[in-house]
Amino acid sequence: MLLLEDASNSSSFQFIQKKLQSGYLPVSFFDEVVSKEYKPLIYSFGKILSFQDCLSLSIDVQTSKNKLKKQIDKKLMYPLLLFFLTLVGMMIFNELCFPTLLRMMETFDLNTTSYNTLRSNIKFFYTTLCILFLSFLIYLQLLKDKTIQQKSYTFLQTHFPNCILVKYVSMVYVQYFSLCLNQNLSTKQTIEVLKSLDKQPIMQLIASTMEKALQKGVNFQESLTSAYLDPTLMKFFKIAMYATDVNEMLTSYMQTTKEFLYLKINRITKTMQLVCYGMIGAMIILIYQVLMMPMQVINQI
Repeated sequence: MLLLEDASNSSSFQFIQKKLQSGYLPVSFFDEVVSKEYKPLIYSFGKILSFQDCLSLSIDVQTSKNKLKKQIDKKLMYPLLLFFLTLVGMMIFNELCFPTLLRMMETFDLNTTSYNTLRSNIKFFYTTLCILFLSFLIYLQLLKDKTIQQKSYTFLQTHFPNCILVKYVSMVYVQYFSLCLNQNLSTKQTIEVLKSLDKQPIMQLIASTMEKALQKGVNFQESLTSAYLDPTLMKFFKIAMYATDVNEMLTSYMQTTKEFLYLKINRITKTMQLVCYGMIGAMIILIYQVLMMPMQVINQI
């Protein structure tokens, strides 16, 4: 510990030394000295695993999670920012610039009825988007409740089993499952570990559902069917049960699903970009038409 200790972490090392000298096991207090992202993992895994396994699995899980999140954020950042800026630009144009252009047209005795209707439609469009966005933010706050989060996911998996979110959750579940197997944990221990993830209620739901099915005497494959997972995953697991390397099959599923998600995300981002470019182009054409109408009147005089 002396080799790792420096000014930034000396207080943490002093806390660890005091706890160890008092006879506490590392697994009982280590979640108090780690960063926020590792705290719930070490707290949950520490109830079931040894300290070494708990620490190793926590690092593996969080590293995989951060890597996946970084890749998805990178793909979504530009189109979301572009869409937001386009929407803000449309609001500024409609509320500040468009009225000025309409007043200019009225000074030339031009009919502005159709343009006033267009302005009302534009306002209705971005107002609706703002309401939907605020509703989404409120819903995200509601999702902090464990029960609502689980019910929302079960509804989605039941009615839209092949949607992006279900595939993403299934991929993360398989990722956690595979990491547990890499730590030489049994299926029962793995399910117990996943059930202990207090900050991830959907993982708990899937693991609990599998456990209940296994307790009823059904085999592992059948337990997956009732576990609110991606239907494609069932096919991979059926093959994995007869394969010499189960982890290899699980890795194949994760890779296939990741490529599917990236393909879907790319389609969504390209569609968003096209919509934004179309909105920007429409505003430019509208401004050009409004500015040219007085010139046409002058040319007719």
